[in-house]
Amino acid sequence: MASTDGSCDAKSDTTTPILVQSLENDDAVREAARDHELWNQLEKEEPLESVIRKVVENFKDVFAVSDSELGKTHLTECVIKLKEGVQPIKQKPRPIPLAI
Repeated sequence: MASTDGSCDAKSDTTTPILVQSLENDDAVREAARDHELWNQLEKEEPLESVIRKVVENFKDVFAVSDSELGKTHLTECVIKLKEGVQPIKQKPRPIPLAI
């Protein structure tokens, strides 16, 4: 039988564990997994020297470990000012050279 304080009574024959995680613990787990993925990607290239490891450790938030982390910021907001009455420019699509 479960008590009101969240613990389980030892006399009960079936118990269901209750997992309670705070948001801080969830963020810590996510950050640890992200750090692990970052090191895995860096070690695929070649072994890193200790100086480079220290730089990466100090600035790990500037490295992207997945494509979803690229091209986003919450630090600034962009505003594009347009002139009144201006129509959009319409041009024929141009082919992209294969060399790019």
